[in-house]
Amino acid sequence: MGTMKIIIQAIVQGLTEFLPVSSSGHLIALETFLIPDPTTAATMAETTVALHAGTLLAVLLVFWKSLVELCGRRRNLVIPLVVATIPAVCVGLLIVISGLDDLLTDPRLTGAMLVVTGFVLWMGEPSVENGHETANIETVSNQQAFWIGIAQAFAIVPGLSRSGLTIVVARRIGLPGQQAAQFSFLMSIPVIVGAMGVMLCKQLLKTTSDEMVAIDWNIIGLGISVSAVVGYGALRALLVVLEKGRFHWFTFWCIPLGVFLLVFAYYW
Repeated sequence: MGTMKIIIQAIVQGLTEFLPVSSSGHLIALETFLIPDPTTAATMAETTVALHAGTLLAVLLVFWKSLVELCGRRRNLVIPLVVATIPAVCVGLLIVISGLDDLLTDPRLTGAMLVVTGFVLWMGEPSVENGHETANIETVSNQQAFWIGIAQAFAIVPGLSRSGLTIVVARRIGLPGQQAAQFSFLMSIPVIVGAMGVMLCKQLLKTTSDEMVAIDWNIIGLGISVSAVVGYGALRALLVVLEKGRFHWFTFWCIPLGVFLLVFAYYW
């Protein structure tokens, strides 16, 4: 993969991993619109592992204080975070073991789920004026955490935004916007690590010569750096958007993109 292509993919990954628009959905859309040859597609799959490392670094940089506090005054939050992670881990393992993960790359499914994400963002965001912020991240119960985890498990399907669904559910149980985002991204850390591990294992298990692709580690390093920098900026921007109550505005990106991807996949 050339320098320009990895930069484009890194920017897309960095922006969409945190904004409520589905990073997996955008990467599938990117591959669909670019119509890559098999070699390029294989390389894009391999670099996705590296790009996840970049966005993971962004999460660690933004929330490092919260991670340190999990070992101290916020250790009561560890169990809810573990509970919230369980549904996605179970669903992810089931999909990988059953071999259904390859079916989740269909651009038609992705387009439809982007439309669903748009409607969830539009209809799911509670109004602050209605006094809905009744919970606090310090007192999130295991039951509440589990429901946020269910949303994260659904978001394994490309096109369903992980950040979008989990933040909407967290807001619905009463968490303020920035606390909802904080819980969402803290619980994303083991999921991102797990996704990286699964993708890395799949690439290492490729043994036939036509599936093996030479890896340029300089290009990979560039991709990690770009996705980390862009992801850091996107995550900071998302926190501002939540504070201003403009989370639902992403509807106007998700639905048109989903419709366009559906039409493109069916007729081109």
